[in-house]
Amino acid sequence: MRTNQEARHQSIQAITGTSGSYNEDWVALFDLLGIASGDFNGRFIAWLQLATGSSKTNINDLTNEYATQLGFDNWSTVTYIAPVSLGVQLWLDANESTTIVSSSGSVSKWKDKSGNANHATQGTGSAQPTTGSSTINGKNALSFDGGDFLGLDQPSNLDFTPGTDEFTIFAVCNVPVGEQGAIVSKAGATTNQRQYHFIYIDDHATGIIGGSSKDYPTDITSTPQVLTLEVSTSGQELFINGTSDGTGSIGTATNSADVLIGARRSNDSNGGSAFLLTGDIGEIIIYNRNLTATERAAVESYLSNKWIDTYIEVLMLGASKMDSVSQGNVLQSLINTTYGSNVAIVDESTGGWTTTNLKNNIDSIISSNTTATHALLNIGGNNVTATRPYSTATTEEKDTITDDLNYIVAALQTAGIEILPSSLGFSNYDGTTVASPENGVLPYSTNLINPILCAAAPNYCYESGLPYSQLYELILNDYTTYLDVDNIHWTSAGKAAVQQHFVDTLFLKLLTGVDPEEI
Repeated sequence: MRTNQEARHQSIQAITGTSGSYNEDWVALFDLLGIASGDFNGRFIAWLQLATGSSKTNINDLTNEYATQLGFDNWSTVTYIAPVSLGVQLWLDANESTTIVSSSGSVSKWKDKSGNANHATQGTGSAQPTTGSSTINGKNALSFDGGDFLGLDQPSNLDFTPGTDEFTIFAVCNVPVGEQGAIVSKAGATTNQRQYHFIYIDDHATGIIGGSSKDYPTDITSTPQVLTLEVSTSGQELFINGTSDGTGSIGTATNSADVLIGARRSNDSNGGSAFLLTGDIGEIIIYNRNLTATERAAVESYLSNKWIDTYIEVLMLGASKMDSVSQGNVLQSLINTTYGSNVAIVDESTGGWTTTNLKNNIDSIISSNTTATHALLNIGGNNVTATRPYSTATTEEKDTITDDLNYIVAALQTAGIEILPSSLGFSNYDGTTVASPENGVLPYSTNLINPILCAAAPNYCYESGLPYSQLYELILNDYTTYLDVDNIHWTSAGKAAVQQHFVDTLFLKLLTGVDPEEI
């Protein structure tokens, strides 16, 4: 179970898109928000002052004030960091399961994360959106079927007066082509009763503010979008995934309607529901001010990293060697720093495992990693250690390797997980394998393992039949540096070389489409 600090760390990484240590990712957040350079505590205090709007200078006072604003008892209980805290009035996050109250998938309450208790509710079962049935970028979203909506009553801190109050609405939505409906509204039936009404219509976004409507030009249906509607005292502007889609005028109309998610009121007496949404909502954040360009970009970056950017989750499958290169976040950080990607490395390797161990566990590994998109597969080294040399291994021992690998490959392919193949690394068994490679892993790889891997993942193999990840050649070329005293496992230098090799071969192909050069 993750600690509160680990949860805070994960939320910071969601904002920044980085994957460093706890302090490194805090620094990335400071940089993102333009907080001046200096020592860590000084920048942390500056961030707290920015986040809370406080002029206090005591770090304990500031952390507790921040916690209180988000509805926590104290800093140690805080489990998430807001991308920008000051002025947040509503924060609905469908991927945060603790904020959703449901029965058989029907949502009766969507809890507010802002600390303002602006919870969105629906007591009528037939009008409740569903959870667990739709995802955006692999993350849970609430699904609205054209007959669902949630209400927030009339909270005073969401009663923005057009022409007087500034406010900003961020929303992550996915609406099919031809569908329409409201994202969030405080609106009745007639135009002069539409205080604010942020909607999808005719495959575009429209903002109706104070009774004045602006139809924005860009087609935004069929793919998830981060939408930002910024309303100043004199106009409105829409941003789609961080890019302006134009500006519009605003009026001054107000009303006494409830704030609704997924609909507006159908009459001017705060009754009924209309313009109901058909589509999915992942997250909504509303501020009672216009953010600076830097702040707005930080929120959009957080939402984009989380909901829009292509997310790749790679299972590392193998034994102790794979486990060693997977531990910590070094490989993950190397990949994402090199390619500006959103890759997560999940270590599912176990020391001592043979192909049979992985075969016996592959189904449970897959079921435990439902968001996995790829698997970096390197298994069989312990089989070689137990049965070498290849020339005297029994037919049964060889068949076990191929049967196990075929099962593992089929299970991954059935689950829709793309295989990233890696050859077995060179081991200098008994100090003799350099001179006599037939006594090591080479014949196992050439005759049994590589043919199966390259048949399953031909786009990651050379025409010669070798996987792009040539660990055998990599280690052999500098084995005195890369192999430990047992001549099997990797030194720190060897581990670093393997990590970089994965970045330069498999992930080069995966993330750029470029074929690496053969060693």
